Amino acid sequence: MDSFQRVLKKMGYADDREGLITRYMSQAEEWKLHLKHTRNFILRSAQNKKKGRCVVFGSGWWLDVPVAELAEMFEELVLVDITHPVQIEKKAKAFPNVRLIQADVTGQTVNIYNAVKAGTLDNLRADVPCNFGLPVDFEADFYVSPNLLSQLGGLISEYLEEKTKSKKELIDRIVAEVEQNHISMLPVGKSCLIVDFQEEITNAKSSFMKSDMRVKVPMPEGNISETWIWDFDLAGNYITNSQVRFRVRGVDF
Repeated sequence: MDSFQRVLKKMGYADDREGLITRYMSQAEEWKLHLKHTRNFILRSAQNKKKGRCVVFGSGWWLDVPVAELAEMFEELVLVDITHPVQIEKKAKAFPNVRLIQADVTGQTVNIYNAVKAGTLDNLRADVPCNFGLPVDFEADFYVSPNLLSQLGGLISEYLEEKTKSKKELIDRIVAEVEQNHISMLPVGKSCLIVDFQEEITNAKSSFMKSDMRVKVPMPEGNISETWIWDFDLAGNYITNSQVRFRVRGVDF
């Protein structure tokens, strides 16, 4: 069996992480409003939660996570990602109650990789509860999943399309199971879910071209919900000569 770190490298997680920060640096002004909306929604959702432990999944580069504010609000802030940049590991040391955990929040990354190698992808079930890769007895008062759900499915889908000849229906089924499992594991009454759920593409003349869903499962109903636009790439770098915007929805449930 390949090691966990080797699997991550082969499936492109490190490249995706670096690609995200590179894109942010070129689009920082355009992303500003979306990141502000995300941070504000998280803090709004946090207001009515007990203030013991807060856990954030897919904390990444902290672009959309109000780390300082959450660390002040909660006794402990746990930041979970499949990899943490070295810069973030150093940054976290400034917060005595912030803990970084490396975990596969899908619980399926290694299983998918091994199934592709063994040719048994058809038999894979990706809807098996995994407690986000954390210890079974891990609990928190507030669970946050910010702009992560589409990434979970996107990376898996890209990998399967590149490495296998699987039919689209099979890949879609696996991605939908990963996404639904993620939502199902977020405890009702303790959770904040933010998802870039729809992609809208216009050409250089701002004429509408097409719209695609970025996730395959519906979001839960919430006590609080907001929707906004993320100007993801207006320079035509992501799709040549096109502007790409995402519709984003935040749900407190």
